[in-house]
Amino acid sequence: MPKYAYKAVDSNGKYIKGKVTADTEKEVERIVTESGQTLVSVHEVVKKDIQIFSPRKVTTIKVTSLTTFTYQLATYLDSGVPLMSALYDLSNSPEDPNVGVIVYDIYSMIEKGFSFEESLKKYPKIFDQLYVGSVRSGETTGNLAGVLKYLSGYLEWQESLKAQVKQAMMYPLILFIAIGGAIILLVTFVFPKFIGIFRGMGIEIPLSTEFLIWLSEFIKLRWKLILIGTGLLVAGLKTFIKTKQGHLLYDKLQLHLPIFGILMKKVCISRFAHTFSMSLRSGIDVMRALDLCVDVVGNKVVEKDIAAIRDKVNIGENLSDAFRETSEFPALITRMVAVGETSGTLEETVGKVSEYYDTEVPKTINKVFTVLEPLMLVVMGLGVGFIAFSIFVPLFSMVGAVKSH
Repeated sequence: MPKYAYKAVDSNGKYIKGKVTADTEKEVERIVTESGQTLVSVHEVVKKDIQIFSPRKVTTIKVTSLTTFTYQLATYLDSGVPLMSALYDLSNSPEDPNVGVIVYDIYSMIEKGFSFEESLKKYPKIFDQLYVGSVRSGETTGNLAGVLKYLSGYLEWQESLKAQVKQAMMYPLILFIAIGGAIILLVTFVFPKFIGIFRGMGIEIPLSTEFLIWLSEFIKLRWKLILIGTGLLVAGLKTFIKTKQGHLLYDKLQLHLPIFGILMKKVCISRFAHTFSMSLRSGIDVMRALDLCVDVVGNKVVEKDIAAIRDKVNIGENLSDAFRETSEFPALITRMVAVGETSGTLEETVGKVSEYYDTEVPKTINKVFTVLEPLMLVVMGLGVGFIAFSIFVPLFSMVGAVKSH
C-alpha cells in the first residue's frame, strides 16, 4: 500500500505535516478530515524522489518554458488539484529539464514552510515582480488558477510582440548592410581600376569623380584607422547611453525617429496597456499596477510619464486627469481610462485598449515595411547612380578626346 505525505490545517489554524498509508488520495482526505483537520495538499511519497532531480543551479529559463509551466499549473489548479500535488507532478515530467529543477526547488521550499510567493522570489530573473505580485493577489483572492491563466496569456503576448519588433528591425538592418556593402565594394575595388586610366589620359575630371578618387584612396590608406574610429565611436555611444541622461536622450530620440518613432511609441503603449490590464485583472491595486508598468514599457520617457501619473494619483488626483497631463500617452488611453474610472469598469476598458493595440502594432509594422523598402532602394539607387555617373562622365570625355585625335 502506498504512503502519502500531506499538509493540513488544524482547528487552531496551525499547519501540520504528516504521512499516512492509504490506497488513494481520496482516502487520505477522508482520514485527515475525520481527525478534525483540513487537508491542504497531498502527494505520494517516492523513495528515490530526490535522486531524479539535478543538483545543478538554474537561474534562467526560456520564456516559452515559463509560459508552458504557468499554463499547465493553472490547468491543474482549475481542475481542483492541490498546489503541492500540481507542483510535484510538473517537476517530475517537465518539457524543459531546467523547469523541473526550479519547480522541484519551489515545491521543497513550500514543504519547509515557505509560501508560494516567497518560493518564487528565490528566482527573480525568472519570476519578475509582476509575476510574483499577481501570484500574491491570486492567493489572497482565492483565484490563483485564473490569475495564472492571465499570466500565461500575457507571457505569450510579450514573446509575440518581441518577435514582431525584432522582425521589424531586422529587415532594414539587412538592407542597410547590403547597401553599405555594395557602395564600399564599388568605391574600394571597382572604381580604383579607372583612376589610373583617367589620370593617364590627361582629361578634365569632374568634381564628383575627384571626390570618389579621394574617398577611395582614403579608405584604402586609412581603413585600419576607420575601423578603430568606428569601434571607439560605438563604444563611446554605448557608454553614454548607459548613463541616466544618455539613456533618456536615446529613448526620446527613438520616439521621434521618422517612420520608426510611431512604431516604438505604439509598442511602449501596448506593453503598458497589457501590463496594467493584467495587473488589475489579477486583483492588484492601481498604485501597485502603475509601479509594475514602470519596469516593463522599455522606454525611459514613457517610464517618467507613468511615474508622474502614479505620484499624482498618490496625492489624490483622478487617474484620467493624471493621464491627460502626460506628453506621450495618446488621447485614446485618456478617454478609455476616464470611461473606466467613471463607470467602475477600469479593468475592462484597459483590456479593450490592449486588444486594440494587439491589432494596431502589427498594422504599424506592415506600414513601416511598406514605406521603408522603397525608401532604402531609392537610397541604394542614388548611391550606385552617383558612382556610375562619376565613372561614365570621364569615360565619355576620354572617348571624345580619342576621337578628336
